Amino acid sequence: MESWIVYALVAVLLLGVSNFLFKTVVNAVESEDLKLEAAWPVLAVFFGAALLVALAYVYFVIQPPATLLLSVAALAVLSMVAVGFIFLSLKTGKVAVVTALLGLSAVVVGVLSYAFLGDRFSAKELVGMGLALAAVWALAA
Repeated sequence: MESWIVYALVAVLLLGVSNFLFKTVVNAVESEDLKLEAAWPVLAVFFGAALLVALAYVYFVIQPPATLLLSVAALAVLSMVAVGFIFLSLKTGKVAVVTALLGLSAVVVGVLSYAFLGDRFSAKELVGMGLALAAVWALAA
């Protein structure tokens, strides 16, 4: 087995445990009747400030090309927004179905890499993506 497959499988295992723990946190927060909706602006300012500090450090110390810095900033912002939506979906959804839906990000990556990076996929890979879509559709129905 190639090493990249082992690494990806370990990442899948760790993300699975992480998503399960995320659901337990969401359940604990919900059972404590904490008003997280009121905390979102504070959290957004905090994480936004942390992002600015991190980007300033990267810009002045590492001095990457501007396009790389913009890509890292977009990655950070999109990831923070995605975590917020994951939190909201886990509040009412089943963890297995929510995480299966999150797994469709691989299909999104495939479409974007085809459109913007010129990646091409074999028939077997396209069938796999189609089966992933069908599996999530079956779980969510």
